[in-house]
Amino acid sequence: MPVNTEKLQKKLAQLEIFTQDVRSMRDSAKTDFTVKSMTEAAAERRLEKAIQCAIDIASYIVAQEAMGTPTQYKDVFFFLERVGVLPPDLTDRLESMVGFRNKLIHQYETIDPIRIYELVQSDIDDLVAFAQAISAKYLI
Repeated sequence: MPVNTEKLQKKLAQLEIFTQDVRSMRDSAKTDFTVKSMTEAAAERRLEKAIQCAIDIASYIVAQEAMGTPTQYKDVFFFLERVGVLPPDLTDRLESMVGFRNKLIHQYETIDPIRIYELVQSDIDDLVAFAQAISAKYLI
């Protein structure tokens, strides 16, 4: 079944909102990211939502295009790489983000606030690159 471009556009719009929210925190000082700060808490939540949104988008495409059955969330990015939608280096970084999201959601361990700061400063751009790759393949 082909990908519904209207549905995909809505999902990508959600991802854009989340990534913009995170990017808006780039001007926050590194010292604003502490264990009990609202800045860190807000960044954590928006990162979680952005990563989940990317997973949802990839899962939707994999299902619609009948690319296979992923056994883990991170597998959806590999399926997109396999068909040429995502480059391998971006796939690796997105898979790492899924692991980070799992830590946030399931609280496997205490997350270092500086790691959140680093994600805000640079890693969020990987989700922007993901959105651009999806748009280039399915919307243009």
